[in-house]
Amino acid sequence: MATEASTASAATVATAHIPGHWRLIYFDAPNRGEQIRLLFHLAKQPFDDVRLKFPDGLEPYKKAAMGDDSPLLGTDKCPAVTAPDGQHKVETADIMEFLAEKFDLSPTNESSKGKAKQLALLSQEVLDKVFYKVMFPMIYKNILDKDLFGILFFVNYFTGVHKKMDEARTAFTALLDKLEGEICDGDLHFCDNQLTYADVAIFSVLEAIFQLECFDPEELMKEDCPKLFALYNNLLPKAKEVWIDERNATFQDGHESFIDYVAIKNSPLSCTRSKKGKH
Repeated sequence: MATEASTASAATVATAHIPGHWRLIYFDAPNRGEQIRLLFHLAKQPFDDVRLKFPDGLEPYKKAAMGDDSPLLGTDKCPAVTAPDGQHKVETADIMEFLAEKFDLSPTNESSKGKAKQLALLSQEVLDKVFYKVMFPMIYKNILDKDLFGILFFVNYFTGVHKKMDEARTAFTALLDKLEGEICDGDLHFCDNQLTYADVAIFSVLEAIFQLECFDPEELMKEDCPKLFALYNNLLPKAKEVWIDERNATFQDGHESFIDYVAIKNSPLSCTRSKKGKH
């Protein structure tokens, strides 16, 4: 599908880099690569959005298949970005920093550049400690709760979903407090009172987490983290305009929640589901 800011393809074999194009390689899901997609769209920068089937879709790009030409630079992991000149970048925070320098979304103040990178790294910590901790249990819970009535007890028993939710909530609360402290009073950004990749990185992981029914932005941020709450709500309309609404319509069958979308795709009784979300 071609859009104003991206060309997406679901790859089963390695999609060759086109000289002069930006290329992003990631799975056909939001998650870790989503902040990179959002950064491209906010910068209005066209790119080839190569979407892979999880997990086998990455195999053609690995060192075993491509040798030293692998765009994964020996990590055998994605996301990975290739620049128009053929330069490869891996690791989400490094990619975000690299793209921001190219797209004028890096802090102008030298002293703030280190802070922006640390916040990009922190966004990955938030994903690991919160989103990924409960993603699969929430998918299982969604299927059993909404489609297989009466046996929700079993998913709680076998996945320990409530315990994982409690642990994730505790970690998330501490991380939100940490992020709140990084925003200056009267500011809607993390660095230099301007939009930078640090804002995009943190916003993107918050947007993913707040799709989970166990987390509500107003409950968790409005009183305890008012600056972060304002930053999130300030960026949300623009993010929806340039990418999120298109993503939901094109890649999630109209569902605003990725968890709902995956649950429906994997549920034996999903035909009556409605396309609703939290935004």
